[in-house]
Parts: sequence; C-alpha cells; structure tokens
Amino acid sequence: MDYASTLSKPAHAFMHLHSQNPTVTSPHDWLDPSLQLHVPLVDVDKVRCIIRNIVRDWAPEGQKERDQCYKPILDELDRLFPNRSKERPPCCLVPGAGLGRLALEISCLGFASQGNEFSYYMMICSSFILNHTEVAGEWTIYPWIHSNCNSLSDDDQLRPVSFPDIHPASAGITEGFSMCGGDFVEVYSDESQEASWDVVVTCFFLDTAHNIVEYIEIISKILKDGGVWINLGPLLYHFADTYGPEDEMSIELSLEDVKKIASNYGFELEKEKMIETTYTANPRAMMQVAQDQASVPFRQQRVGVPEIWPLDFGGQSVYNFMHLSKTAFSLMRTGSCNETRILEFLRMKDIIIIFRCFDVFPAKYSDCF
Repeated sequence: MDYASTLSKPAHAFMHLHSQNPTVTSPHDWLDPSLQLHVPLVDVDKVRCIIRNIVRDWAPEGQKERDQCYKPILDELDRLFPNRSKERPPCCLVPGAGLGRLALEISCLGFASQGNEFSYYMMICSSFILNHTEVAGEWTIYPWIHSNCNSLSDDDQLRPVSFPDIHPASAGITEGFSMCGGDFVEVYSDESQEASWDVVVTCFFLDTAHNIVEYIEIISKILKDGGVWINLGPLLYHFADTYGPEDEMSIELSLEDVKKIASNYGFELEKEKMIETTYTANPRAMMQVAQDQASVPFRQQRVGVPEIWPLDFGGQSVYNFMHLSKTAFSLMRTGSCNETRILEFLRMKDIIIIFRCFDVFPAKYSDCF
C-alpha cells in the first residue's frame, strides 16, 4: 500500500485503519488514547535506524555508500586470497554484520562467510530479507518520511524506495554462508572458536565495544596463524561519555593506540588509507555529513596472548578496574579533582593502568606506578 498517499487522503487512511482494527468506527477514533499503542521512543528510534540501514544495504540508493565502504574490503579480500578453492573456501567472519549485505557479498566472492549480529532488530530484518525475498525490488518503504530537516522538496521526503536490489538466494553465495545471532564477545571467546577463521572483517564495528582491547584479543585468538583482519570504520565509541547511575564501561583509544595494541597481539599492519564516506545518509538531503574512515588490513603473525597479558588489576576484576579508572578520570574531567589526586586514588586501589601496560599512558605519569 502507498502509505505516503494517505497523508492527503484521510478517508483512505481511515479505511486502512478500519481494516486493521475493526474497533475504529470513525476517522477520529484513532485519536482515542485507548486505541493507541504506547511504544517506547527508544524502540521507535531503533526501527527508524533499521529502515535507513535497509536503504544502505539493500536498496539502489545505497549503492554509493556500499561502493565507498564495502568495495575496498572486497577488493582487499580478492587481493589477499587470489587462489580460492571452491572445495575448501577460506572462512571469513563478519562481526557486526547488520542486515547481512557485506557478509553476503563476501560469500559471493568465494568465501565461507558468517555474519554475526547482536541487535534483535537487525536480526529480524536481515532474516526477512535473506530468507523471505522472492524477487528483487519486491518491497517498498518510505525511509525519509520521518526526516523533516534539510529536504529539498516534499516529494524527496515522501519518495518510495524499493528493496532489495538483488535477490539474495540467486546472488551466487558460497556454501556455508550463515548469520549468527549473539554478542561477539560471548560467542567467539569460546574455546571452540580459536584458530577457526582465515579472515575477520570488521566494518563500522570496533567502536561498538565497551572494551576495544577485548575485541582485538578475541580477533587475535580466533584467527588462524597468518590470518588476516581487515577493519574499516570510525572510532565514535558508542558508550563514550555515559556517566550516570547505570554507568557503562567504555575504553576510548585513538587509532594510533589501537594499532599499537594490535601490534602487541601479533598483528602486522600491511597498509592503511583513509576513506571518506557517509553512513545511512539521505542522498537527496541538503546537508551531507561525510566522515573519514580508516581502512586497515592486518596480518596475524603469531597466535596467542601477548606477554603483557593478563594485566595486574590488584585483585580487581576487569570491569571493576575500568569502572574505578573511569570514575577517577571523570572527576578530573568535571574539575572535581586534580591530576595528583587522581593518581593518588588509583595508587590507593593498587591498580596498574591498562594504558601504561600497552605503552600508551602519558609519559609524565610513568613514575607514578
């Protein structure tokens, strides 16, 4: 049904509402609070995000973003694995796979690809697209109907978008393609996953971590010796600056520090470049926000945990350690405490700072622990 057209046709809209809910007896009954669904705003935002991601991953309008983000990864995989065997294809893991397009494209390239996704919303939508689509362009949505800013015209805001642009089942996937639901840390820290993957691809994923070091450690463990890790994306850190009653742990490192830590886990940087791209952007909007993303392929040179791990947390768990550290530095950030008092606080807790262990803690504090 063309939902956009109902905006100027209330009688038509009422007929549709009545067919869905026979208790609605007049065009004004939908204003009755007892007939309205009370959906939390956070869930509404998540659904809107999913709709934009459908455009990014599965609509013709998202082709530009896919070329900017996915094509460099696919080209790199093709270069690094030139002699792929159909009988024994290389295994590729795609954490944070979202709606599954990148994982599917990697499968079509000749890899036994597995996407991993934690978001229940993403999993439902990706399952629908991958398993229940019969033809390309089968479905139509209006992804920008809730975007009231920076529209050039009403037609742009109300325009329909058809998806998917390809029929997934007919795309030429390699046997073994799958999607795995669950938290990356919980699923892939299992011993059964060690040295199981030839390549790990992280695209717009690393900054979803509470502890990015933990992500890197798991990637180093699950890769085979000589395996490849390809990363593309920003470092926005989803849990940054969440200082509240239910504080979320977050380690926020620069790209330089991330590369140092990767090196400590046996990764050798092969090459690096910056890519300018948008993310779930409306291509016809008046304002376009482009970001520089780091594209970094690493090769695993050795398997195992580096010598500096495990760290001495003075008897504290990793979570408590980071909670104490974050609490201390948040006090300094808000001006509630100076640097000297912060260092006294951390020494009192008998903690060795993680950043010092990875040689990224500020040098002026080197004698304080």
